[in-house]
Amino acid sequence: MQARLAGVEWIRGQIDQALTRMERAYGGLAGDRPDPDLAVVAAQFGRLLALYERYEEAATVLEEALELAEHLELPEVFSQALSSKAITLTHTDRLDEAGVLLRRAIEVALEHGFNAATMRAQNNLAMVYESQDRFVEMLGLTDQQLELARRAGDRFWELSTLTGSLSPMIRLGRWDDATARAAEAQAAEELSSLKHTGLQLMVMTEVHLNRGDLAEAERLLETLAWTGRSERWEARVSHALATAEVLRVRERAAEALAAAEEFLDTRSERQLGLTDALVKQALVLAIQAAIDLGDLAKADELLGMVRTARPGQVSPWLWAQVARLSAQTAAGRGDHDAVEPGFEMAEARFRALGTPFELATSLTEHAEWLTARGRGDKARAMRVEARQIFEQLRAHNWVERIGPIEEAESVPA
Repeated sequence: MQARLAGVEWIRGQIDQALTRMERAYGGLAGDRPDPDLAVVAAQFGRLLALYERYEEAATVLEEALELAEHLELPEVFSQALSSKAITLTHTDRLDEAGVLLRRAIEVALEHGFNAATMRAQNNLAMVYESQDRFVEMLGLTDQQLELARRAGDRFWELSTLTGSLSPMIRLGRWDDATARAAEAQAAEELSSLKHTGLQLMVMTEVHLNRGDLAEAERLLETLAWTGRSERWEARVSHALATAEVLRVRERAAEALAAAEEFLDTRSERQLGLTDALVKQALVLAIQAAIDLGDLAKADELLGMVRTARPGQVSPWLWAQVARLSAQTAAGRGDHDAVEPGFEMAEARFRALGTPFELATSLTEHAEWLTARGRGDKARAMRVEARQIFEQLRAHNWVERIGPIEEAESVPA
């Protein structure tokens, strides 16, 4: 019963209350004869410790839960504890290992018909795919999860999956589909009591901003203002970074840079790797803001966080962004020999990932540089492709940015 109550409190965003409840329950059972009740409580307590970033404690408690679950043949507890253990691994960039555990958690839960355990493991595996920039697989998995949630009549997981699918849809250029799903979730009466689900709507600020609808982006931030006061650090950070994106669009790059760096400065103490979605967002935002300010030294310092990392700690999308942003810094320093290889590398990687908006932004910046160097003939195909992508996405701000490149082409040499 205590484990179920803690689960409800977590869904409602009452993290401290849920953790305190499970800490008392686990303390009351510790030392007793191992039985199913202890296994259930240990699994739930370990889950909350992991979500609270107390990873070493979580690992110890979860090992107890896994041992009891296997010895006492408790498949649901086993699946849930595997999911929680995977969370502790993702924060050290051990994503392949986490994926192995989560696929087994799904397998066990499906085999025994435990829908909630299945959907939780699917959700966590989708987060691993997001960290690895496997956007197609992530979206396929969330679609499976959404189908199961609707079949099971589980409103929490239905809404959570609706909003959880927004991020891969945006990356894959399915902005209209993302907008439709966001609207469906926002219309749900239950949304106000499901804090985690509402939080995932924050990613829509990117679509609104790139479509030139600053007012809608600010309305969404106002609707989600509670996230800035949430007990959950990721909610507060998500709100701060989305606000920083708005500040950058408003040409307040210094404030945007400060907000992104404030989060990045806490990365080590929170044990967050470069594959973390918020870390990637903050890092790209900070580098771009530094470039906007003409502070190439700061941009290079931030780029160094990626360049000095182990290869397996940097995801393909982040590598592509670093190549694009490095090309910009090279152009700013007048190191023109390094510019084109950077853009070309970024464009090749964005194509491989199937992320059209990022591809089009790199093509546009590349074409701008070529045009400024008097090489408009080579820039033409790039700006044509970029315009087609931006028009399809209705990314009006970027369509307007193509205009000066086209005008430069029409001027006689």
